[in-house]
Amino acid sequence: MKKLKFPKNLIGGRVIKTGVAVFITALVCQLLNLPVAFAIVTAIVTIEPTAADSIRKGMQRFPASLIGTAISLTVIYIFGQSPLAYTLAAVLTIVACTKLKLEAGTLVATLAAVAIVPTVEANYMIAFFERAGTTTIALVISTVVNVSILPPKFSKIIAERNLMLFGKVATLISQIGVQLPSEQVYIKKAKKEYDQLTKEIEKSLQLCQFQLEEWKFHKHSIQDMRRFHFEQKKLQLLQQILYHLNSVFVTKINKYEMDGDKRLLLSQTLHVLSLGLNDSTYQINAEHVQIIKKLDTKFWHIRSEVAEQGEDKRKYHHHFSTEAVLYFALLSIHDILEELEHLRHHYQKFKPTHLEKETST
Repeated sequence: MKKLKFPKNLIGGRVIKTGVAVFITALVCQLLNLPVAFAIVTAIVTIEPTAADSIRKGMQRFPASLIGTAISLTVIYIFGQSPLAYTLAAVLTIVACTKLKLEAGTLVATLAAVAIVPTVEANYMIAFFERAGTTTIALVISTVVNVSILPPKFSKIIAERNLMLFGKVATLISQIGVQLPSEQVYIKKAKKEYDQLTKEIEKSLQLCQFQLEEWKFHKHSIQDMRRFHFEQKKLQLLQQILYHLNSVFVTKINKYEMDGDKRLLLSQTLHVLSLGLNDSTYQINAEHVQIIKKLDTKFWHIRSEVAEQGEDKRKYHHHFSTEAVLYFALLSIHDILEELEHLRHHYQKFKPTHLEKETST
């Protein structure tokens, strides 16, 4: 009989915090004899990735929900509990939140405006204060829970994503290097992978911002900050690599412009760059150095040829040929790889055991 296997991290910290916020909100509302349903909905939608977001958006959600409730009660007074009342309550609330720059509270305010329509009976003032009370309770409880329970550790996620992203970039560079000799540089599939990697890096940069915001409300050690800045710097350098790698895609190689030896040199360069990026220590071996020296010599030879040509002899006034652009991009990636190697040695001086554990995961 096969054992059932459950996925790891099935219930994350945010799910647990949502459950705790819902339970406490429901309990408090029942004790105060207030409507529970809408308070629970508010508590669910106001749990944010960081404590800073909860507080910042909570400052917008509270007045927005009061505005939505007031608009809804006004519409109900005029049109009754009709389909038109639901429509106007939702639309006018969205417009009001947008005009007052309360975009973060639009969802909660619209839910408040629509949910109150079928519950209002005779006393509009009591209905308004009930809704204001449940909204306040839900916002306060969800914010307190988000700040105090299970603070998220984005640094570990960033480190894991960096390991994955460096591997994918190395694979992409290797694929380009293999296809260069066959004159298939501009490949749609590789460009799609490049675009996807760019989006993934943007996500990781957002996680870095989340971590910095989270540390405003929770204690952290100097070692935590060092590990975070190490991973953040790696991510920034990886972003620069993709910037230079884009030159390979936007620069189309004409088979008549570059002979086989030149394309072979480009292919070898891409191969050693791929190996260097795929190594978590970013070590540069002797073969790598020799190939880069050849590429560097070729680059400066091309530049000197352009300089020797007079302005009158040039067909175009471009200072960089297609070949020079590609050489410059690859040399720039090599420089970044050297910076990664230096960065690694620098951070190993502080706590090498931590860094070794992170790269082995």
